Amino acid sequence: MMLLIGIVCSEPLLAQSAKVIHFDQLSSMLERQNDTTYIFNFFATWCEPCVEEFPFFQQFSSEHRGEKVRVIFVSLDFKKAFRTHLLPFLKKHKVKNETVLLDAPDYNSWIDKVDSSWDGNLPATLIVNNARHERTIFPKEFTLRELEAAAKPYLN
Repeated sequence: MMLLIGIVCSEPLLAQSAKVIHFDQLSSMLERQNDTTYIFNFFATWCEPCVEEFPFFQQFSSEHRGEKVRVIFVSLDFKKAFRTHLLPFLKKHKVKNETVLLDAPDYNSWIDKVDSSWDGNLPATLIVNNARHERTIFPKEFTLRELEAAAKPYLN
Protein backbone atom coordinates (compact mmCIF):
# COMPACT_ATOMS: atom_id res chain seq x y z
CA MET A 1 0.00 0.00 0.00
CA MET A 2 2.80 2.47 0.82
CA LEU A 3 4.47 1.85 -2.56
CA LEU A 4 1.29 2.86 -4.37
CA ILE A 5 1.15 6.16 -2.47
CA GLY A 6 4.75 6.91 -3.42
CA ILE A 7 4.06 6.29 -7.09
CA VAL A 8 0.91 8.42 -7.13
CA CYS A 9 2.70 11.34 -5.38
CA SER A 10 5.87 11.23 -7.45
CA GLU A 11 4.68 13.92 -9.91
CA PRO A 12 5.85 17.45 -9.04
CA LEU A 13 3.40 19.23 -6.79
CA LEU A 14 3.38 22.42 -8.86
CA ALA A 15 2.40 20.60 -12.03
CA GLN A 16 -0.92 21.82 -13.36
CA SER A 17 -1.90 23.67 -10.20
CA ALA A 18 -2.36 27.28 -9.26
CA LYS A 19 -3.43 29.41 -6.37
CA VAL A 20 -5.56 32.51 -6.11
CA ILE A 21 -3.72 35.51 -4.68
CA HIS A 22 -4.38 39.20 -4.01
CA PHE A 23 -2.21 42.08 -5.20
CA ASP A 24 -0.28 42.38 -1.93
CA GLN A 25 0.91 38.80 -2.41
CA LEU A 26 1.92 39.51 -6.01
CA SER A 27 3.69 42.65 -4.85
CA SER A 28 5.76 40.55 -2.43
CA MET A 29 6.66 38.21 -5.28
CA LEU A 30 7.73 41.15 -7.44
CA GLU A 31 10.00 42.46 -4.68
CA ARG A 32 11.85 39.24 -3.77
CA GLN A 33 15.33 40.22 -2.65
CA ASN A 34 17.62 37.60 -4.14
CA ASP A 35 19.81 37.16 -7.20
CA THR A 36 17.24 35.20 -9.19
CA THR A 37 15.71 36.71 -12.31
CA TYR A 38 11.93 36.39 -12.37
CA ILE A 39 9.92 36.46 -15.56
CA PHE A 40 6.28 37.23 -14.79
CA ASN A 41 4.06 36.45 -17.76
CA PHE A 42 0.68 38.17 -17.36
CA PHE A 43 -1.91 36.29 -19.40
CA ALA A 44 -5.51 35.16 -19.59
CA THR A 45 -6.94 31.98 -21.04
CA TRP A 46 -9.32 34.05 -23.20
CA CYS A 47 -6.45 36.08 -24.72
CA GLU A 48 -5.49 34.51 -28.05
CA PRO A 49 -1.97 36.05 -28.28
CA CYS A 50 -1.35 34.96 -24.67
CA VAL A 51 -2.27 31.38 -25.51
CA GLU A 52 -0.09 31.47 -28.65
CA GLU A 53 3.03 32.59 -26.76
CA PHE A 54 2.42 30.37 -23.71
CA PRO A 55 4.46 27.37 -24.98
CA PHE A 56 7.49 29.62 -25.56
CA PHE A 57 7.62 30.53 -21.87
CA GLN A 58 7.38 26.87 -20.92
CA GLN A 59 10.14 25.95 -23.37
CA PHE A 60 12.33 28.82 -22.12
CA SER A 61 11.80 27.68 -18.54
CA SER A 62 12.68 24.09 -19.42
CA GLU A 63 15.81 25.10 -21.35
CA HIS A 64 17.03 27.26 -18.46
CA ARG A 65 16.31 24.81 -15.66
CA GLY A 66 19.17 24.93 -13.17
CA GLU A 67 19.89 28.60 -13.84
CA LYS A 68 18.85 31.46 -11.57
CA VAL A 69 15.76 32.31 -13.59
CA ARG A 70 12.12 31.44 -12.92
CA VAL A 71 9.07 31.89 -15.10
CA ILE A 72 5.90 32.64 -13.15
CA PHE A 73 2.53 32.77 -14.88
CA VAL A 74 0.08 35.39 -13.58
CA SER A 75 -3.44 34.74 -14.79
CA LEU A 76 -5.79 37.68 -15.07
CA ASP A 77 -8.79 35.44 -15.62
CA PHE A 78 -11.79 36.14 -13.41
CA LYS A 79 -11.73 34.28 -10.10
CA LYS A 80 -14.96 32.49 -11.05
CA ALA A 81 -13.07 30.95 -14.02
CA PHE A 82 -10.39 29.40 -11.80
CA ARG A 83 -11.80 25.85 -11.84
CA THR A 84 -13.67 26.01 -15.15
CA HIS A 85 -11.01 27.65 -17.37
CA LEU A 86 -7.63 28.14 -15.71
CA LEU A 87 -7.08 24.71 -14.14
CA PRO A 88 -8.14 22.84 -17.33
CA PHE A 89 -5.87 25.16 -19.37
CA LEU A 90 -2.91 24.37 -17.10
CA LYS A 91 -3.63 20.65 -17.33
CA LYS A 92 -3.95 20.78 -21.13
CA HIS A 93 -0.60 22.58 -21.40
CA LYS A 94 1.06 20.41 -18.73
CA VAL A 95 2.23 23.50 -16.86
CA LYS A 96 4.84 22.91 -14.18
CA ASN A 97 5.73 26.56 -13.59
CA GLU A 98 4.42 28.43 -10.59
CA THR A 99 1.05 29.88 -11.59
CA VAL A 100 -1.18 32.30 -9.75
CA LEU A 101 -4.55 33.80 -10.52
CA LEU A 102 -4.55 37.44 -9.47
CA ASP A 103 -7.83 38.25 -7.74
CA ALA A 104 -7.63 42.03 -8.11
CA PRO A 105 -10.41 43.03 -10.52
CA ASP A 106 -9.81 46.79 -10.15
CA TYR A 107 -6.88 46.87 -12.59
CA ASN A 108 -6.51 50.64 -12.29
CA SER A 109 -5.59 50.25 -8.63
CA TRP A 110 -2.53 48.07 -9.26
CA ILE A 111 -1.28 48.21 -12.86
CA ASP A 112 0.95 51.25 -12.20
CA LYS A 113 2.39 49.44 -9.18
CA VAL A 114 3.58 46.65 -11.46
CA ASP A 115 5.07 49.16 -13.92
CA SER A 116 3.98 52.73 -14.60
CA SER A 117 4.56 52.33 -18.36
CA TRP A 118 2.23 49.32 -18.67
CA ASP A 119 -1.23 50.17 -19.96
CA GLY A 120 -2.70 46.87 -18.79
CA ASN A 121 -3.01 45.22 -22.21
CA LEU A 122 -2.27 41.53 -22.55
CA PRO A 123 -0.05 39.75 -23.03
CA ALA A 124 2.61 41.45 -20.95
CA THR A 125 5.81 40.20 -19.42
CA LEU A 126 7.76 41.72 -16.56
CA ILE A 127 11.39 40.70 -16.09
CA VAL A 128 12.80 41.51 -12.66
CA ASN A 129 16.13 41.06 -10.94
CA ASN A 130 15.97 42.98 -7.68
CA ALA A 131 19.57 42.25 -6.67
CA ARG A 132 20.70 44.08 -9.81
CA HIS A 133 17.92 46.70 -9.53
CA GLU A 134 16.69 45.80 -13.01
CA ARG A 135 13.07 45.68 -14.09
CA THR A 136 11.56 45.88 -17.58
CA ILE A 137 8.00 45.46 -18.78
CA PHE A 138 7.33 44.10 -22.26
CA PRO A 139 3.71 44.83 -23.24
CA LYS A 140 3.76 42.54 -26.25
CA GLU A 141 3.53 38.98 -27.48
CA PHE A 142 6.81 37.04 -27.60
CA THR A 143 8.29 34.43 -29.87
CA LEU A 144 10.84 32.12 -28.27
CA ARG A 145 13.69 34.00 -29.98
CA GLU A 146 12.38 37.36 -28.71
CA LEU A 147 11.98 36.00 -25.19
CA GLU A 148 15.54 34.68 -25.22
CA ALA A 149 16.82 38.07 -26.42
CA ALA A 150 14.83 39.98 -23.77
CA ALA A 151 15.99 37.70 -20.95
CA LYS A 152 19.64 37.45 -22.04
CA PRO A 153 20.87 40.65 -20.31
CA TYR A 154 19.34 39.40 -17.06
CA LEU A 155 21.05 36.02 -17.26
CA ASN A 156 24.65 37.27 -17.52
